[in-house]
Amino acid sequence: MRKTVSYILVILSILVFCSSEVLAAFWWQKKEATPAKEKAKQEVKKEVKKEVKKDVKEKAKQKASKKVAPKVAPQTKDPKAVEQARKLRQVKRQRLNNTSWTIEVVSMSGGKPMKDTLIFENERFYSEQFLNQGFKESNYTLKVKEDGKAIWETMQTGAEQGEIIFWRGEIVPDMDQMKGIYSHQRLGMKADDYSFVSRKMLKK
Repeated sequence: MRKTVSYILVILSILVFCSSEVLAAFWWQKKEATPAKEKAKQEVKKEVKKEVKKDVKEKAKQKASKKVAPKVAPQTKDPKAVEQARKLRQVKRQRLNNTSWTIEVVSMSGGKPMKDTLIFENERFYSEQFLNQGFKESNYTLKVKEDGKAIWETMQTGAEQGEIIFWRGEIVPDMDQMKGIYSHQRLGMKADDYSFVSRKMLKK
């Protein structure tokens, strides 16, 4: 009986000792693990804060770098200047009307110079050469540059469908010399470009 009790007490002592060791190990493991976990959390928070601060700084830089263009009020033209320009344009147009110009034409692609006569009559324009080829008379626009040169432009249509000539001429302020270019375009073909010059103006 005594031996049995002794065995039981020994077994209980072993169990108690083992249990205390296990509990102690668990407690120390938990105690040691907790600070490491907290430290990891703190590190993550620090990284997040850094990223947020960096993002805020970048946005601030981008906002500062954007230059807002100042609003410029639309400039109103001086009525006197507008009226003066209109009168000058009218004078130039009157001087150009009912005149003929003998021109020398040179192809942009090369070749011998050709002769032609440009006619400004009754506020309309035509070329003697192209009139014979079926091109119709046309209206023309006229504007005057600040240096006094007159620029005229027009477009003529030919007898064939899709055949067009674009004209642009420049007349010196004294209205006695002219130079310019024209482009002869045909449907489905490459345009032929020419330059011309005239040093002779005749009144009709």
